[in-house]
Amino acid sequence: MKRLVLILFAVLALNWLLAEDEISSSLPQSRSPRQEQLESLQKQAADGLRNADLYYNIGVLHYQLGSPGQAQLWFLRALRLNSAHRLARENVAFIQSLHPTEHMAPPPAFVMQIMFNIYAFFSLNRLAVLVLVLGLLCALSLHWLLHYPPQRERAFPLLVLLIVGALFLASLFTLLYKSYRFRHDTRAVVMQEGAPVHASRRDGKALYYLPEGYVVNIVEQGADRMAVVLPDGSRGWMAAPHLERVAQQ
Repeated sequence: MKRLVLILFAVLALNWLLAEDEISSSLPQSRSPRQEQLESLQKQAADGLRNADLYYNIGVLHYQLGSPGQAQLWFLRALRLNSAHRLARENVAFIQSLHPTEHMAPPPAFVMQIMFNIYAFFSLNRLAVLVLVLGLLCALSLHWLLHYPPQRERAFPLLVLLIVGALFLASLFTLLYKSYRFRHDTRAVVMQEGAPVHASRRDGKALYYLPEGYVVNIVEQGADRMAVVLPDGSRGWMAAPHLERVAQQ
């Protein structure tokens, strides 16, 4: 009799444990505050809000949740809207430094690095304002030169006009070039760790493997394969699902 009671008690306990497991598995899994915040920010981005700080915050949350590829993607999108975003630029360099490869571009010389920093400082909006200001100064300088007293030497107003005009043309050319790069952004981010790069469109043998968060340039896009150029100039083919374009469609 005691044995029967013990067996019945064991069966009831087992049924109770199984019911608890079924209830717990049917309940929705709780999400972390970071995941909820990320979903809220991504909804704002999906609704059409274009803001460099918003994209940067999305990238930070992706990195904290363990997705360096998505983090790199959103940092680059923040820089695409505002090339002067210092924190986004630092984080892009940080993620690239986590997985150094032999296909990285050589570091620029000191003078070239200064030029790149100046180029990054002048975002599209800043360049547009600079072009307007220099255009106005150029018009004022021309007006000054044309109405300068004829009996006086015109070397100084002519020099001012030449300097302002040269700055205006340089700023206008930079604005047009940067606008062209913005509209034709071919950069893409590797979304899978150890993504293979092949020598031809067909799979074949992989030439090398790229880490997640690596940045490449797309030169040809197919249905399932993309021809890419690495920072050191190497070329190859990668599977389209392994890449995500920086420029949003």
